[in-house]
Amino acid sequence: MERLGNLTRRMYGERTFIRAGLALAMAKGAQSDAAEFARHMANGPWSDTPNISKTVREAHETAAQIGMVLKSVVPPTDLGSNWITDASVPFVEAIRRESVPGRLLSLGARRLPFASQAGNARLVGVGAAWRKSGEPIIVVETEFEGVALQALGIGGMIVATREFIELATEDASSSDTLDALLRGAVIQALDDVFASTDAAVADTSPAGVLRNVQTVSSSGATVAAIAADFNDAVQALTAAGISLRSVVAILSPEAATYLRMLKLTDASGDTIGGLPIIDTAPSGTVALIAAEYLGIAMADVVDLRASGDGTVQMSTAPDGTATNVVSLWQKNLRAIRATIFADFALVGPANSSGTKFAAVSITGAGWA
Repeated sequence: MERLGNLTRRMYGERTFIRAGLALAMAKGAQSDAAEFARHMANGPWSDTPNISKTVREAHETAAQIGMVLKSVVPPTDLGSNWITDASVPFVEAIRRESVPGRLLSLGARRLPFASQAGNARLVGVGAAWRKSGEPIIVVETEFEGVALQALGIGGMIVATREFIELATEDASSSDTLDALLRGAVIQALDDVFASTDAAVADTSPAGVLRNVQTVSSSGATVAAIAADFNDAVQALTAAGISLRSVVAILSPEAATYLRMLKLTDASGDTIGGLPIIDTAPSGTVALIAAEYLGIAMADVVDLRASGDGTVQMSTAPDGTATNVVSLWQKNLRAIRATIFADFALVGPANSSGTKFAAVSITGAGWA
């Protein structure tokens, strides 16, 4: 029963977020009209969502603030507090629960502030030792002393007909579908860069945490070959002085399934050689990462907007040209956009060539 209660609370929390987006979509982005719509719906079809019933009762007190927050250019980590931003908190919690970097936060990765928040606040040093009374404690400069994480935005967007938006305001399963699609798109965009070897793109996206790390070339798909490759990866970490206490195996679902079929994972299937497994990484990923050398910054709320005007380029590779552009107004469409701000960096020991020792990637694994 407790698990069912937790699932219900999670579902309602996420439904609160998508319903805030639906209210904005119905109002074509007008914040005061969205607040009025949500307040009306809370007395009807949305009464099954505990959080929204509470937050929209206070919407008239914060309507001016909502307009200021969503129409102004404000720091992404300073969106204020109103019923829309409050409704986004469970959405962010779901992203942390389901994304690779979010799951790593629960396994020892360091949560750091964004550079714009940090100012002179720095994690400078840490130390602990047995000592006689009156003797100093030796403090060693921390690996994160010079790390500055930027507030980089991941934008997710759903475009649907007004008729579907109206249906979703009445039908909970349709709104849940929208929420799952939007959350899934954001998580995929986050994970695809995080578990990659991509270079950073200035003011756009961070470098993948597997960029310039140690590598082990896959020697085959047999039990013996895979076991040897994982052993080589572990040895590469320990040879560089990396403790295994915070090491996590980052695997694609294909790789995790294959290892479980070969019974290379431990009995529970959740660990390999005692190391925790995260099995939701992009296809082809097989890596060991020491979470204690990983810094992650993620905003607590989402910038949520909606519109029925403007144009959208419907393309898997948008290039900003006039190709395949759809008018929201002409097609009677609504767009809901959610932007979450995050950044990450792998630090720790490195050699003169810039190779980082806090992670090892097993490359060329056809079984992953």
